[in-house]
Amino acid sequence: MKTAVEWLVEQFETTEFMFHDRSSIINKAKEMEKEQIINSFDEAIFLTGEYELTNGEQYYNETFKSVEQ
Repeated sequence: MKTAVEWLVEQFETTEFMFHDRSSIINKAKEMEKEQIINSFDEAIFLTGEYELTNGEQYYNETFKSVEQ
């Protein structure tokens, strides 16, 4: 699986990027990054058994939502 950054760089390197809506490509990369952060957090909870921790979605919102605005 590619990271959001790897995917975005790949998009920048294609000639098709010139003809696509750049903001939609950037927004897709941001959504991919969000999903990867949430999934990684949830996987860490599962692997460590630290179930008293929040879930990935809540962690993402608490950590990154205030930064995006």
